[in-house]
Amino acid sequence: QCSGVTLPQGDFALRLTLRNWVGGVAKTTVHFSKTAAAVPVAIISGRASVSARSGKELVLEGIMAPSNCLGASTNALAPRWTIAPSPAGIGALNLRQQSLVVPKHTFVTGTTYTVSFTVTQGAASSTRSVTIDVSPSPPIPLLAGGSRLISLIENGSPLALDASPSYDPDATGAAANTPLRFAWYCEFNYKAGEALVGFQPTPCALLTPPGAALDEAILSISPDGMRAQSRNFSSASTDRTFTQGCPTPPEAGIRCDPDALFRFTVFVCTQGLPDALACSASNPGAASSSAVWATTPAVALAVRIVPLESIRVANTFTTKLLGSVAGLVAGQSASLKWVQTAPSDVQVVTTANLLTSQFARNLVLKRGALTGASTYTFR
Repeated sequence: QCSGVTLPQGDFALRLTLRNWVGGVAKTTVHFSKTAAAVPVAIISGRASVSARSGKELVLEGIMAPSNCLGASTNALAPRWTIAPSPAGIGALNLRQQSLVVPKHTFVTGTTYTVSFTVTQGAASSTRSVTIDVSPSPPIPLLAGGSRLISLIENGSPLALDASPSYDPDATGAAANTPLRFAWYCEFNYKAGEALVGFQPTPCALLTPPGAALDEAILSISPDGMRAQSRNFSSASTDRTFTQGCPTPPEAGIRCDPDALFRFTVFVCTQGLPDALACSASNPGAASSSAVWATTPAVALAVRIVPLESIRVANTFTTKLLGSVAGLVAGQSASLKWVQTAPSDVQVVTTANLLTSQFARNLVLKRGALTGASTYTFR
């Protein structure tokens, strides 16, 4: 409050500076105009500068109210949005409502837009604006199969991690077919004696066939390499160590430890990176996804869930989770069951929410089963 100060008509900037006792400083600036006209109130909720992504929907909320000054018009308030520079497809937007919904891929990455909200009441109007800086979205990393139990039987089939479902959410049209860049990082859960140290890095080349590519969407895994590395889980033993399924009675040189796990992480980058900037954990534009593999010396079924096209789903549609089982020999059958592991306080895998059985290969949830802005995990 500026006591005793009378401002003339015009545009003003009011800056507030706060300092604490250790010398920290914070500043904020408010821009406003003073006018003798009875203008309505126009506000855009949020900050005056907004960072947006081309691959994500943007929603701006306008706030409007009639003027409470004497002589103000009694006409209804009329909102209107404008965007400069005008993006392609602006004709499809509803610009005459209080909220502005900008669909994904409307804004162009690397462009700065000025979005204005004008409220008109009779002959008087008021306008507020925000700046929208559109920056690149990180790629969406998806690992087919994910965390699972794998079999390391002698002469077993080759294994693989598949990140090819990953995609660039900003890419549209022909650009959607532009290949991404990949880098793989491998770890094993190490113990010092019986004390669990945690996941430690190991060269991926030790777990892959000779000459296998380490910078492509699919990482080939050698069962022989994993069996060799299984001797390094603990400083107290050089036996081949598996997570579960060890033979009974025990065999010499083989043991089981539930902490014996491998973790594989894929880093995904767009092709827009400079050639000298590698796709890696240190790259600020990289996104990552991990899978933890448990092992067994016995035959293990390969159970997979087909990755969803989007990790975000709306509760106004049915949700379909497609499962698959491989590794059954002729004449064998498998018992199936879907469970929800998160959130634990809201269970949606119930008869009332399902269009399929909980024991079927595929799980289909009814519309409205997924409530609220929650993250759900199914197994």
